[in-house]
Amino acid sequence: MEREYDVIALGTGLKECILAGIMSVNGKKVLHIDRNPYYGGESASITPLEDLYKRFELSEGPPESLGRGRDWNVDLIPKFLLASAMEGWMLEHISYPCPPPYGGWEFSLPF
Repeated sequence: MEREYDVIALGTGLKECILAGIMSVNGKKVLHIDRNPYYGGESASITPLEDLYKRFELSEGPPESLGRGRDWNVDLIPKFLLASAMEGWMLEHISYPCPPPYGGWEFSLPF
């Protein structure tokens, strides 16, 4: 690893990634590091599920009833679905069967 850099970017949130990329494209030598074992800062999605339990320092792991940890991807910040009135009506009245290997349950929105 090199010893001298023009820019050191701390964190891998959106702003830090954009700034590090701009600096690199402009010929700067960039060291981009994060204290977390994943990219994305506070807007990251954590997978496998075991990593989410570690992130919040929960002593027990996820229950076996949740299945394989790598089948889960959990966002650290909530996402909002913006929809028109017609799309909202459709979401309210339709449930979505999950394809294999996730069969056996349905995803429906309780509006």
